[in-house]
Amino acid sequence: MKQYIGQTGRPLKERIKEHIGYIRNKKEEEPSYLHFSQPGHSQHHIQGLGIEQVRSEDPFIIQAREHRIIQLFDSYRNGLNQEP
Repeated sequence: MKQYIGQTGRPLKERIKEHIGYIRNKKEEEPSYLHFSQPGHSQHHIQGLGIEQVRSEDPFIIQAREHRIIQLFDSYRNGLNQEP
């Protein structure tokens, strides 16, 4: 199973709907489309899970937390996140 880790200021439900939209609209630049357009995959396989709510408004803290979680889950190598 591949995973994608990201952060959003909006409700998680809305963000998941955007990923589904990338698949439906064939947004080839989006990792979620590239993955779910492969044989044996569909938008119905998408699952979402909130990991952490960061209450800080400091952009450095927010980005550092996201990067740390990506590293913990090794989502650059084994997931859909792309190296910055």
